[in-house]
Amino acid sequence: MTGVSKSLISVELLVLCDYALVSQENKLSVMGIFDQIFVEKIPAFHHKMFAVGIVKGDANMTYEVSLRIAAPDGKEILSSPKLSNKFGDSGRSNLILGLENLPLQLIGEYRVELESSGIKLGEMTFKVLRTGGKDEIKRGSKLAD
Repeated sequence: MTGVSKSLISVELLVLCDYALVSQENKLSVMGIFDQIFVEKIPAFHHKMFAVGIVKGDANMTYEVSLRIAAPDGKEILSSPKLSNKFGDSGRSNLILGLENLPLQLIGEYRVELESSGIKLGEMTFKVLRTGGKDEIKRGSKLAD
């Protein structure tokens, strides 16, 4: 589908999590939802996570979306290829995108956007925060950036 208007497709859910799957019955399971990543030092990599979305539109319509992640300075650190999917009879579709070795170069707020044909359908943010290392965590101290 080309020339998608935002009114035809909407995002009901957009999250990052540790793991996600769709069962044989088409039930979405999302485990370990998070919006913060703790690192000891920068640069760092988040080794494995999933971006999960529930998208709504016209029943049985085929559509394309892509996912982008931008660092706190606005620099794009990930851009997925276009993902083609089809809405079910209910007009809903589950999206699961596995992400590995996401580069984290800055402390701060990162932006995750789901878009179709250049139109932003939905967004969420997550923060990358610095810890003081294992010894600091054990003592329970809080560090400011």
